[in-house]
Amino acid sequence: MEAKGQNEVTVVFMGNSIIEGWKQADPDFFSDPKLLNKGIGGQTTPQMLSRFEKDVLDPVDGQLFFSQTGGGVQILEYRQGEQPQQ
Repeated sequence: MEAKGQNEVTVVFMGNSIIEGWKQADPDFFSDPKLLNKGIGGQTTPQMLSRFEKDVLDPVDGQLFFSQTGGGVQILEYRQGEQPQQ
């Protein structure tokens, strides 16, 4: 496998079922190896944070554009004094 150039940009989409559904809705879009879909249905923000390094930082050896979607409901619950689901 060739090393990625430092000028190449990898786009990582991370989130819950919203992001996961994008891959199912348009699989051809994610056939480009520089576009990574890291959506997992039902994920909460704490769960996404726990896998951030492995799923977002580790696979990228150049420039990175990161987009995170989902998990906001859990943030609101946490701010209202409830513990986020793990």
